[in-house]
Amino acid sequence: MSAREELSVVLREHRYDRVRAVCECSDEVQVGLNCDAETHEQHAASIILAAGYSKPRTITTAEELDALGWKATVLDANGCVWVNDGDTLDEWASLSERNLQGGPIWRGSADIALPATVLHEGEAK
Repeated sequence: MSAREELSVVLREHRYDRVRAVCECSDEVQVGLNCDAETHEQHAASIILAAGYSKPRTITTAEELDALGWKATVLDANGCVWVNDGDTLDEWASLSERNLQGGPIWRGSADIALPATVLHEGEAK
């Protein structure tokens, strides 16, 4: 099951019944009887977060890229995927663009097209 399908199931199980003013999950401990829509929205948000959803982080400066850990992976503004290999000179290796010999292209943080979406935070430097 894809992440989208899993999230759809979670949302379907936690629909708000406006007539009875309860969540369809019948979790009266979490929602309480006769909850309002705002309380239900908070309940549904908690369920979605517990299911593993997290908003991707966006990097807007070279300094933020430098702060990411070794093996961090980002998707740049041009759709290119870069991984931090820990090299002190050109620490970012392209996973989707190749040089003439078929190897990765190496760039420094200042050369990555921003904003970039963090795909993996990496390990501590």
